[in-house]
Amino acid sequence: MKTTISAPGSLKRLTTAIGGAILALFLAAFGALVNPAAAHADPSVLEYSADNENWGGLEQIPAITGQLIPNGELTSTFYARNQTEQGGELQVYLGNWSKTSPDMQVYVRVEINDASGELVDLTDNSAQPGTELNAIRVEPGETAKVTLVVGMPAEAGNESQNESVNPAFALDFEVDDTTPGGGNGSVDSLFGSLGNIFGS
Repeated sequence: MKTTISAPGSLKRLTTAIGGAILALFLAAFGALVNPAAAHADPSVLEYSADNENWGGLEQIPAITGQLIPNGELTSTFYARNQTEQGGELQVYLGNWSKTSPDMQVYVRVEINDASGELVDLTDNSAQPGTELNAIRVEPGETAKVTLVVGMPAEAGNESQNESVNPAFALDFEVDDTTPGGGNGSVDSLFGSLGNIFGS
């Protein structure tokens, strides 16, 4: 059995301003992961690069391409750099993913600076959007290497054939607050489909 992924183009930034429809959907879907009063979506807070040299927005994150087979994984690796004068915590969550069959065998995980978060099984549709996949502290000007992983377990069989999955991930960066008694500010980026994985 072989699985292919079709990913036309790179990921696109879906959240550009607090209060927008996309962000409202993000907060509803993920149970208000951040304090909306403190949240902002300043694109200068984080910048991204596929090669750690050329920087920009979420369009710099490479799409996942290739073929997925049992006991195989597909990845997208990029760098995220803190552009603020404060440190903060970069968190990667499971986004609003979908697939055509609850029986399709597939999982996701996230590596940050080569340290792997826990594997989250997407079988049976039990994995909830908003599940934290990995997190790391990022100081001012510091860069974190992030790898998004979509895989199929070795025991995957016919239940994964002719089915598809749309993996999705969300980033949250909580900037340290420097004012007494204040809360953390956040920048939220919800980016959806990395492509459709089709079983064959």
